[in-house]
Amino acid sequence: MPLLNPDFDPDWKARFERAKRRVDATGNQEHLSAMHNAFWSRYRTMAEIRDFHFDAVRRKANIWDLEVTIPHLDDDCTWDDIALVSSHLEDAINEHITQGGRLGHQNPEGLHAFFPDDSAQRFTEYYQYTGFWNFPSACYITTEYQESAAHVCFTLIPNAGTSPINMIVELATSIYHDKLAGRYDPGEAKWYTYFRFAGPGGHEGFWQAVLSWDKQRKKYTKVEWLHFSSVPAVIAESTELETDPQEPLVRPRVISAIDDEDAGERDA
Repeated sequence: MPLLNPDFDPDWKARFERAKRRVDATGNQEHLSAMHNAFWSRYRTMAEIRDFHFDAVRRKANIWDLEVTIPHLDDDCTWDDIALVSSHLEDAINEHITQGGRLGHQNPEGLHAFFPDDSAQRFTEYYQYTGFWNFPSACYITTEYQESAAHVCFTLIPNAGTSPINMIVELATSIYHDKLAGRYDPGEAKWYTYFRFAGPGGHEGFWQAVLSWDKQRKKYTKVEWLHFSSVPAVIAESTELETDPQEPLVRPRVISAIDDEDAGERDA
């Protein structure tokens, strides 16, 4: 049975226009959140939202002359299900677009974390937070607990709200107090971000966010970024969709001789 969209509104268009008028009249970007919510409220079921996202993936694949294999999602899928599959499809398409934008998957020199063994406790979880303008946002976080340090990596999900890169100070402060404060000093918590691809034409990236700690306010403040030339395999593979390697999600479209003849007749 299809899962209903809890925010469905048959009068979504009027709701959208009201929010749009507020944005136009006030310039207040917070109303963009209301526009965003109104747009998705047009769909009665989550299956319709799933189909919207997957149609967008197919259109993008067509632009780049790619064939895309979309994994099956039942009609009772959730927002999290849709975001997970959509992000992997976007990554697969972007990998073909960038052609060589991938980093080597091995531990960077000087990084003493995320080794592919069981010497440290390590957990990866889907992490939800409130982004800019109250947008619901999400990423993955991989946390490794060592004896003298904790290493936390944010893995970006495409089209999942505000990027953790843009909120690294706020997110690190929150996670430190929630998960790490009883065991580690602020300087013993190390922070990283990983994105498979930064947008349609971007490259893979793995960075360390070196944060300063404000003792008086008990929060992280300014950030400096350290770029690595490779990414630990543990991080790169921690949230990848499991697929048969013989059946890639995306592959170049093959044009047959019959297709060539048809194309010639159309051109004539």
